[in-house]
Amino acid sequence: MGLAKNMGDKHEQHAAEVYGGRVTPGSGNQWARQTDGRVSRYEYAVAFARDCKSTRSRSISIKRDDLDKLRLQAEPERPMMPIRFYDDDRLRGYEDWVLIREDDFLELLQRSETLSRIESGLDEAEGADAASLVSELRAILAA
Repeated sequence: MGLAKNMGDKHEQHAAEVYGGRVTPGSGNQWARQTDGRVSRYEYAVAFARDCKSTRSRSISIKRDDLDKLRLQAEPERPMMPIRFYDDDRLRGYEDWVLIREDDFLELLQRSETLSRIESGLDEAEGADAASLVSELRAILAA
C-alpha cells in the first residue's frame, strides 16, 4: 500500500472515531455513498458529512470546486472537510484542522453559549425543586 493511501485510510478511520459514523467503502467513490463518511441528521442535531484531506506537505490546495462538490454530496447533512498535516512518512505525528461553513460555525458557537448559560443556571439553582429548574431553563432558552 502506498503512502498516500495509508495517509488517507488512517485519517478517515480517525475521523469516523472522533466525529462518528462509519468510513465509506471506496472513500466515497460510490454513487449512493458519496463523501468519506457521515453522521445522520436523524441521529444528531448537528450532523456533518465529511471529505477528509491529508498531506505530508506544508500546504494543501482546496479549490472552490472541491467545496461546491462537497456541499452537494453532503446533502442533506452539512459539509465538513477534516484536514490533516502529517509530520513524517511513518504517520506518527500530525496536526488536525476542520473546515466548515461559517453559518455552521456560528450555529455551533450559539449552541455552546446556550449550553454555558444552562450550566450556569443549573449551578445557581442547585437544590431548587424541579418546577423551579424547568422555569429557570425556559428563561435561559428564551434569552
